[in-house]
Amino acid sequence: MAIETVGQTTGPADETPPRDPRDGYRPRSAWSPGRLLRSVVGIDEVLLTRVPEERPRYTRQGALVVATAVMAALSMGYALRSVFDAPWAVVVLIALVWGVLIGILDSWLVISTNGVIGRGRRRMLLPRLLIAVVVGVIIAEPLTIRIFESAILQRIEQDYQEADKTLRSDYASCYPKAGEAAADPVKCREFRLNLPKPNDTDARKALEATRAKLSREFNAKQRILARKQRAADLECNGTSGAGRTGRAGEGVNCARLRADVNDYRTTSNIGQLSTGMADLDAQIIELSGTERVSGMKYEAQVAEAIDSEVRRQDEARPDSPGLLERMETLAALSAEKDSILLAHTFLTLLFLLIDCSPVLTKLLSRPTSYDRRLAEQLSDREEAHTVDLDRGKRVRRDADEVHAHQAELKVREHMTAASRRAGILDARREAAIRAELGAIDAERGSGPAGQD
Repeated sequence: MAIETVGQTTGPADETPPRDPRDGYRPRSAWSPGRLLRSVVGIDEVLLTRVPEERPRYTRQGALVVATAVMAALSMGYALRSVFDAPWAVVVLIALVWGVLIGILDSWLVISTNGVIGRGRRRMLLPRLLIAVVVGVIIAEPLTIRIFESAILQRIEQDYQEADKTLRSDYASCYPKAGEAAADPVKCREFRLNLPKPNDTDARKALEATRAKLSREFNAKQRILARKQRAADLECNGTSGAGRTGRAGEGVNCARLRADVNDYRTTSNIGQLSTGMADLDAQIIELSGTERVSGMKYEAQVAEAIDSEVRRQDEARPDSPGLLERMETLAALSAEKDSILLAHTFLTLLFLLIDCSPVLTKLLSRPTSYDRRLAEQLSDREEAHTVDLDRGKRVRRDADEVHAHQAELKVREHMTAASRRAGILDARREAAIRAELGAIDAERGSGPAGQD
């Protein structure tokens, strides 16, 4: 494959464009809104010049990613204000950080699919769509709660009032008013008030029991006295009948019966019984009045204690309902009213679609001209990179061979030098030996001449 040098052309400059568009492309403005939006989804502006008709598509795709990030920031801001009473500066900072993170994530979901064509396109897009759905649900719920905030807060207030009413009823059933029956003692173990014991009514009840006993005795004796008085009156009036004389006037029987009446009235202590009952009635009335005053004070103490428990329950509640409580309330409203359920469902789907739209549009549409050119460019660069790697391997292999050859030559040179030095040493050694042998021969030759 021929690799052209940047700027090198195969024909006149005005007829054949350079292979690399960067040689002839100069953007008009690096800070234009469209260029910035396209940079969010990783669009190569130089490559896009080959398919300018794709520019509006990717501009709107970048706008969708930015809109999703803004929605995420708003959602996080509302969620933080619902849970924590943090300063606005902290809320804004955290919301911006969250929006940037969601924007980066959505940007990656889109950028990672640029230039993907062929059968693996859907397999790559489906996991990214799942991630977008999860992020969309997280973003959509706080925004949906914010839309239904008035209805949610009204329902929460009603629930609070109902809880206070139930608490009052439970305490009132365990501390009933005079004459009312108390609730189940087992249930009342959970509803105890720190109150003094009410005044004892045993004294009044004892007096009432004594008075009832005296009343029964008094009534019985009154009936006996009435019978005796009637018998005496009938006898004295001359009314005939069994046991009566039938003669009017103060006779013996009349006097006897009247004396019997007077004797029974004296011996039966009817007058003392009447006086005793009157005294008991006075005491009972006095104790009843005291008990009524004490009972009113006790009921006022019970009412005040119940009010204190209700206030303590109110004070234990947060000043502003939390996000989880609002979510539960919205779920309850949705379960009760079909209109709220439909609105909640469609709003959630709307926000979900907005967040998933960048990936969803890629999944539903075919690869664009830009995708195909980007795929070609990536393929060319990969091939060029492979060629560069092969060339580098060959260069390194040739360099290794050169180094090996140079090393071999050096070894041969060293071996030749060593051989030369060894030859010189052998020659010198042989010359020395010859010299010694010559000296010996000379000495032997001069020996007999000296003897003659």
